[in-house]
Amino acid sequence: MTTKEKEGLSAPKLQLKLLVDQHSNRVLFAEAGKEALDFLLGLLRIPLGLVVHLLTEEQIPGSFTSIYSSIQNLDESYLMLSDRDVLLKPRLPTVSLPLLEPDSPALATPPPKRYYRCSGTVHTCRGNPLYMTDVGGMPCPNCRQPMGTEMNFLEKPKVNSGKSGYVKGPITYLVMDDLSMMPMSTISAIALLKKFQLKDLSMLCEMTVEFGRKESLELLKASLQSKTVLTDVFVSEPLVDIDRLQTT
Repeated sequence: MTTKEKEGLSAPKLQLKLLVDQHSNRVLFAEAGKEALDFLLGLLRIPLGLVVHLLTEEQIPGSFTSIYSSIQNLDESYLMLSDRDVLLKPRLPTVSLPLLEPDSPALATPPPKRYYRCSGTVHTCRGNPLYMTDVGGMPCPNCRQPMGTEMNFLEKPKVNSGKSGYVKGPITYLVMDDLSMMPMSTISAIALLKKFQLKDLSMLCEMTVEFGRKESLELLKASLQSKTVLTDVFVSEPLVDIDRLQTT
């Protein structure tokens, strides 16, 4: 088994319960919990550079791949950036999407900054150094001694409320085929069934599907191109061969 296959097996899975009309072979709507809804809403926070990095060129509408290729090929002498991966492989926001987190050292959490002051032994700074820097060895503007004494930076304590994501749980939500969402209720489900004007309820079936990294990339790609996302990804033939999606 390859490393990528092992990573795919160990990746977290999310779940949707689909209501499928077998006559038209389409998803009418899905029931989703907080985790799945947080993932779908989190798609709005993915930087465009990371979208282009995750998907293949044929899957990106418009000209973003051209912009991406341009910065890839631009000679370093024209760049003000010390690391072009800021644009090519931008980091995910704080509330990350682990299913789409690229396995790349460039996207790893950077080490904490280190801060330095002078030793404070010279009279002008003795006992009360006035300056600090994140560049060790820089001369102190006051006493001109090397600023090499490391300081401990105290961050504001983080309050862990035990809550994360975007919506409240445990609540069941309705997700439509075009990924519009609403809280689940009996009345809303009945209203939707009436809206579809179904003639034969015996053709309805429930499908519980799990999705991991590969399916998440399919959902991301389909959400850029389609109004029938759930049908395209879980019921119809895939829009593209899923193995062509980049997983790094």
